[in-house]
Formats: sequence, structure tokens, C-alpha cells
Amino acid sequence: MFYPMEKFCSFNVQHDRDISIYESVEVFKKKSNPEFINKKIAEKIPLQNIINLHNNDGIQSFARIKSMIKDIRSGKYIFSSDGFPNVKLVKTKDDEWVLFDGHHTLLAYMATGKKFLHEIPHIIVKNQDGEHANEEEISIFFGEHAEKARENWKDYVINWQASKEKQLCKREQNNMGEVLDSIKDNLII
Repeated sequence: MFYPMEKFCSFNVQHDRDISIYESVEVFKKKSNPEFINKKIAEKIPLQNIINLHNNDGIQSFARIKSMIKDIRSGKYIFSSDGFPNVKLVKTKDDEWVLFDGHHTLLAYMATGKKFLHEIPHIIVKNQDGEHANEEEISIFFGEHAEKARENWKDYVINWQASKEKQLCKREQNNMGEVLDSIKDNLII
């Protein structure tokens, strides 16, 4: 099913399995220019269902999210300094979406009432042989804790603000909707 034409900023990055997903994004950025396009939406992906890689205690700055909320409410979109979207995702073999970068940005959009992925600027990384990322590729998002997280990565999140031995944590929030619910009182402006 296709939905009506909408203007949005979305990039599909082709992932070369010889390098990391992060490196594939950087290669893509060097060859592309960010722009908004009019396109039919093939799938409405609910933001609240996107799998998080940080629990609420891994959210570094509520002030940063509040600042983004103000910008979004004034009609601005949130991009990184290079002009590309902060929100970056992969799709799993089970057709689940995983946010590997841009947690603060996605929370800001959700706090302003955005409900679907096509409503916000984003980058989707896809493999050369299909759309999904495998467990090994997803485990890279856990940095030096990748080996432990590889088999059951959904059981874990990463908190880069914690000391090294406490960075890999048991998952408490299962998706971005649960993360937002757990911090929404901190985002009142």
C-alpha cells in the first residue's frame, strides 16, 4: 500500500559489508547532498516502536532535547553540522527498526507530536544483499562490548556515559516509546 505524496528527507545508504555501518554512512555523506524530496510513502513506521540502544539513563542531556523541541516547534528540522539527518536506523531480519544514532533527536521529534518516521529527516542503512542488518552488524553498535552483545543484543543497551565496566546494561526500555514515557516529565518546557 502506498500513501499520498509527502515531502520528506530520507536517505537509503547502501552498506558495504567490508566496512562497518558507521563507515558506510560516512562514505555516503562524502558522495551525497542532503535534500528534501516529494515521494510516496510506502510504509508508515511508528516512531514509538523503534528499538532503542540506550535506556533512559543513557540519555545524556535533557537540555539538548529541550532545545531541539523549541527548534522543531518553531518550524526547523534537526540536522547534524554536516547537513545530514541525526536519526540513523537499520532494519533487522525480523523487520524491526533499530535506532543506532540520534536518540536525542528522535525523542525531541516524538515530544513534539511526530508519530511516523517519514515525518522526520532520517538515514536508513541497507545491506547490498537485502534490507536487514545481521546480529554481527548490530553488535558493532555496542563498541568494545560487541562480542558479549552479539547473540542476544536485544537484551542489552549501551550507556557511553558510564564507566567502561558499566557501559553494557540490561535493557529496561524496549523501544523509543517507552524511553519517551520514562523521561517525559524531564522535557516539560
